[in-house]
Amino acid sequence: MWARTARAGCASLGTVMAINGDLDLSGGRSISAGGMQSVWVDVNGAGASSGRLGSVYVGGSVSNSLFEADGLLASLFGQGSFTNSSVQAGSLSVVYVGGTISEDSTDGDTDLIHANAGSYFVIDSTKFSQITSAVSDTFSGVAISVG
Repeated sequence: MWARTARAGCASLGTVMAINGDLDLSGGRSISAGGMQSVWVDVNGAGASSGRLGSVYVGGSVSNSLFEADGLLASLFGQGSFTNSSVQAGSLSVVYVGGTISEDSTDGDTDLIHANAGSYFVIDSTKFSQITSAVSDTFSGVAISVG
């Protein structure tokens, strides 16, 4: 893969795995293995099963990345930290981060984890939260919500 952007028009993108090291697609060209940096995954589609990002598993950390799915993002698992990154989906099931979810000022924007509908769980090394349309939360500067 030599592209910074991964898109699946009307098709689903089932599983993205990065294991043992760091995955770095910044600048649109470099790859190693493990964490994710500067990744933009945008899955859009017209049908009920389209626009679905099944599972994302990262053996390391995620930073400066954006995951978007019009439909369901079933699970996002990261063994390291989740920094300066956002998740936007039609619905979510679980976001699990072995380290911490955090936002800092280095990228100049405010990141979030957001689902348009439903409820989901967010878990990192500091806390556990069930997010619904009536219950939002913040993890170290990252707004977590539904609606």
